[in-house]
Amino acid sequence: MIATDIECHLNTRYSFQTVKELQRHFPKTKFTWVAGMDNARIFHKWDQWALLLKRLPFIFYNRPPNKMALNANIIRLYKGQKNVTWSMKGKTRNISSTALRQNKIARFFKSRI
Repeated sequence: MIATDIECHLNTRYSFQTVKELQRHFPKTKFTWVAGMDNARIFHKWDQWALLLKRLPFIFYNRPPNKMALNANIIRLYKGQKNVTWSMKGKTRNISSTALRQNKIARFFKSRI
């Protein structure tokens, strides 16, 4: 997994656009979307979410306290969800990606002072 600013280079704004462009630029690459269960709870609000589900496989990982997100999730009720894997096992930590980014940025600047 690599974090990049590729959306700036692709000139895309939404995830669906980004995936479409990545698949066009890298036609032999098999992409998989990996996200936390917190994203599964709001995924149906994303731009063109149903088309995104058809474009590539998704894996939603359990992240506390979102275990309950699986039961009544709209994606599970959607017929196109066969492209989705729900991972409920394994060790988890309650750390948001925002907190990870902020901590990384803070450490980066501290190392430069």
